[in-house]
Amino acid sequence: MHQVHIGKCGSCSTKRYNEHIFFRPSGPAVDTLKQLRKSSALNRFRVQTRGRGECTKLIIGIGQVHPVLSGKFERFQARRIANVQAEIFTVCRFFSRQHHVMSFGQEGYSGQGPARLPPDTLAQLKTAAGDRTGVKRVLRSTASAWRKALHRGDAKKAASTSMTLNGIALLQALDKGVTMFPIEQKDVHSAIGQSIDRLQHEIHQIETSSLFRSVQQKGGKGLTKAEYESAAMRNKLIKQFNKVIAHPERDRAIMREVIKHAKTDITVFILGAGHRSGFLTLAAKTLPEGYAFVWLTPPGLWWWKAMLRRIGWVIIVAAALMMVVALRS
Repeated sequence: MHQVHIGKCGSCSTKRYNEHIFFRPSGPAVDTLKQLRKSSALNRFRVQTRGRGECTKLIIGIGQVHPVLSGKFERFQARRIANVQAEIFTVCRFFSRQHHVMSFGQEGYSGQGPARLPPDTLAQLKTAAGDRTGVKRVLRSTASAWRKALHRGDAKKAASTSMTLNGIALLQALDKGVTMFPIEQKDVHSAIGQSIDRLQHEIHQIETSSLFRSVQQKGGKGLTKAEYESAAMRNKLIKQFNKVIAHPERDRAIMREVIKHAKTDITVFILGAGHRSGFLTLAAKTLPEGYAFVWLTPPGLWWWKAMLRRIGWVIIVAAALMMVVALRS
């Protein structure tokens, strides 16, 4: 399996970093951000900020995980994608209704301007959802269909379901005024896209080969030389794939496009969660004055990991205390 693109406050260290380096950004954008942090829509979203000086415009990036067109996924992984996309739907609906954000930057779209998905696709999604209470159900059902299509090798079905396993797609289906705008420059997207397509094709060839199926059946143990080389080559290609996806020039190009589009008070775009660190660094170094940048990480991407980590520490501390008590008694 290979997946590239894979809170209500940032960490204390992030706050100190902001205050020390960026001299407490202020202005209308910061006031808006304070209001957003108090809203229930951002409950449990992780919020990380960058900016300096008097900020009048707010740029918000939302991390996501999304379906791809090759590889093998377990049921819990497909469900996780659906849950995160449902969280993206909810927060973007909030931005649309409460702050009049009607166009959202969409990863992978490099068209000429604001656009909507094909009418037939949106009509099918609207019918499936029924109303907004059916959003998570539809996304989970779509995730299941996407996963099964991948396992069957049904490329057409995998492509169609991957397009609709998307929070913004559902928002477009339920709200006629919502569009998506391009965040990837065609030349950069094309060059990187060619490398991505090539690597995906090579990975798919290995994963569907009899050698690799044998590797999976053996659980990676007792492999022949040929089987080992097959598994090693797949891992090498996946590392190359991840490196291409996270190429810094892609992040710089996306940031340029987002800033170019940022004509209103709030601009929102959705991008793979793996870009979080790169974008926060990029914003710290290159964000023009007057802009505040925020990265939102949906709870589905961090909440349970954080809770399990805290529980782990509680168990360790409790065990240590019990040992101390036992030694003293």
